[in-house]
Amino acid sequence: MATGTGLENAAVDSEQFLRRAVAYEALGQYDRAFADVRTALSLDKHHPDAIKSMQRLLQVTNDKSSSQAPSLKTLLVWASGGIADAEVRKSGMKEEIGTSGDYEETALGRRVEAAQRLAVMSSERDVADSIVRQGGIELLLPAFLKERREHSTGEGASSLQDALLRILAHIAAIPDHGPLMLGYVSDDNVELFLEQAAISSVQIASDMLASLVLHSLSHMSLPNLKSGAITIIRNFARRLRAARSEEVRVAAFNGLIKAAGSNDAALALVSAPEFIDILTLADDKSEKLRGLVPVALARLFEQIDSKNEPIVKDACYKIVGEWLESDVPAQKAKGLLAFAAVFQASSSIGSDLLQREGIMASLVDIAEFEPPSVQLATIEALSSACTDNDCRKLVASRASDFLLSMSTSADAELQIAASVALVKIMSTDKGLEKRVLEDPTGLARLFITAINANPSQSPVSRNAVEALAYLTVNPAIKELMAHDSKLLQTLFALAIKEERSLRYGIANILSNITAYRKRLTPEEEQVRKLRELAKDADVVKESPLDDDGPVAKRCVAVANAGGIAALATIAKTPSEGVRQAVAETLLNLATDRQLRGALVAQGGAKALVSLANGGTAEGVAVASHALAKVAISVDPNLAFKGERATELVRPLISLCNGESELRQFEALMALTNLASMNDEVRTRIVQAKGVKAFEYLQFSDNELVRRAATESICNMMFDPQVFHSYVEGGAGRLRMLVALSDVDDLPTRKAASGALAILSGSEKACRLIMEESRGLEVVMGLAGENEPELQHRGVECIKNIAKAKADFARRLEAAGVVSILKALVRGKHDVIAEGAMETLSSMRAQGVLLA
Repeated sequence: MATGTGLENAAVDSEQFLRRAVAYEALGQYDRAFADVRTALSLDKHHPDAIKSMQRLLQVTNDKSSSQAPSLKTLLVWASGGIADAEVRKSGMKEEIGTSGDYEETALGRRVEAAQRLAVMSSERDVADSIVRQGGIELLLPAFLKERREHSTGEGASSLQDALLRILAHIAAIPDHGPLMLGYVSDDNVELFLEQAAISSVQIASDMLASLVLHSLSHMSLPNLKSGAITIIRNFARRLRAARSEEVRVAAFNGLIKAAGSNDAALALVSAPEFIDILTLADDKSEKLRGLVPVALARLFEQIDSKNEPIVKDACYKIVGEWLESDVPAQKAKGLLAFAAVFQASSSIGSDLLQREGIMASLVDIAEFEPPSVQLATIEALSSACTDNDCRKLVASRASDFLLSMSTSADAELQIAASVALVKIMSTDKGLEKRVLEDPTGLARLFITAINANPSQSPVSRNAVEALAYLTVNPAIKELMAHDSKLLQTLFALAIKEERSLRYGIANILSNITAYRKRLTPEEEQVRKLRELAKDADVVKESPLDDDGPVAKRCVAVANAGGIAALATIAKTPSEGVRQAVAETLLNLATDRQLRGALVAQGGAKALVSLANGGTAEGVAVASHALAKVAISVDPNLAFKGERATELVRPLISLCNGESELRQFEALMALTNLASMNDEVRTRIVQAKGVKAFEYLQFSDNELVRRAATESICNMMFDPQVFHSYVEGGAGRLRMLVALSDVDDLPTRKAASGALAILSGSEKACRLIMEESRGLEVVMGLAGENEPELQHRGVECIKNIAKAKADFARRLEAAGVVSILKALVRGKHDVIAEGAMETLSSMRAQGVLLA
């Protein structure tokens, strides 16, 4: 029979699969029929008969399998326009779906109802997956495109299109479905997705299309998918043109940044005519759009293979070089700002541009005679070039005179911009540095005044912030800024707004002005002194303004100005550089014990938990160190309520496994406090291999680290797994505790003997103590000490050993423990006296004669 004939190896079209599907349906083999219809639609995505067949099969199988109303299949068939209104009334679907709105009696009304329900339901991934399994992509995508092509108007049509778009967006968010959906996108219909009346719909559609490209990267060997991806990306670029609103262009920019995730797609755009549309926005009136240019370029450049980098460099040079050669000031300014954006996106590509023949000359040779707009753009280009060391030297040698002249301009914007560039290049030339820093606080005041006068995001405030990020390594400038509350509050307000470049600069300023002087090791301190004796010119003389006292006052000033709450907000940024700088500032603030409570109360501790769980390796370590300081001083039950305490465990243990002894010590102290909270925290410490880290650090050469590690282990003895591991793990682990119970350091002895006292509650542990060569001697020595806490621990161990076994009790008596216990009975500490009396009674009960 025809239904049994395989089509896999034949040259087939959609009609053959549809004919076989009809045959399968007639035989009641609905699954096979449905599979063939889907195959037909994969060959002809808009085949009307295939779409109707799928709708019919869904309704038939829905009727066969369920009488519940309304089912997912029913909603899907109706949302895709599969049943006429008369059929709705006949089948009873009107009652299933319900009624609402002005158009409730119409077929369109039923479609809108169904689509809106699916839009809500599909926000759950399992429902979205189910929609796809039922042929949702094959039905809903053509239905959406058909509605858009027919330019349907009115409230109902608009609501239907919006609901269908939201369903498709939910499906597109699931990576597995990207390739199937992307196959529907072409030059002919991409605008149908994006040309929406409502900006919210434009944003949804842009994000959806970008997701399709992103989720299909591993399938780009398929020609139709690669073509669809490039079509989407190029269309995003075309939508950046000035004729469109800022909201539409921002949505296109965001889509472009998200979608350009492969070498082929990025290279295709850089090589396409639309690449100029991105660079053109470098001088757009919108600050937001200008800021997105280097972000988009960075995304493109990162995807392109190194072997294709010459293509990118030539494409940039062709456009930027032509603009720079123009005699029209606006064109030249555009070229300069585009050059700056390229450099911000990639220093290697920007460096290639700057060092090409004639480019540097175009920038500076006649800059002094250009109009202010070109001069400002020139300075922006030179300043951007300073991120590369070789280019910084080139700028210093060719453009320092121009920049110096502009730094005294009556135009505040030119003056600030030129001063920023000079601050960046001054390190390349001692003479230039001396000229620039002739009056460092005066220069800083110039930038501070500019920020206070321009409290909103602007080129002036951005440049001033960037300069101060460099200058705040100077102690006098740190003092000036830290005690200017108006400036600090202005900086906090700027940073809280969504502006990436400002956030990075402000975060670095705060890190610099609150930074404590680095603690040198004895060896480093000796080397520094020798260099001073040798009058080494490179040795920087330490300023008293960087002593701990002045730094602590600066930290308090930042906190009092609202810095903690601002830092907590800035910490939410995805930028790893900003997050690290925020972590460094919070660590500086946490160094002052008096500020740790404020860190908890104002959200700093919560921000640190987030910072300690993602970012650069150093940023994570710094945040973890700050958390350790907070957890040492503040009651962890107040500072880290709920599950937050367990989130600290892994970052703190990572510090224990690091190289810094200070971080090890403070992380151990924090973990000791956390281990006292509850069983959940102790279990998390065990799972994170914390006990193993503690035991390793018991062998540290640093006495404080050894002590803290032992204290952590003592608190972990309340965890059943740890207790069992020491009792059942043989004599080795317990031997370490016996040895540490007899060291000179009193806190270490207390912690180790405390752990022994807890373990002695196990008969097996008592046997291990008695088997140790010095076990009995050590516990008796504890009982004979003058320190009450040691006496108490010793008595507890002896009491449990005596109860464990009669032979142990006799050995204790033979060793002379009775006289020690009698002396303690007569002592002034009731708890110890009661323990000693109980021990003597136990020994008597074991048959030991007490002399």
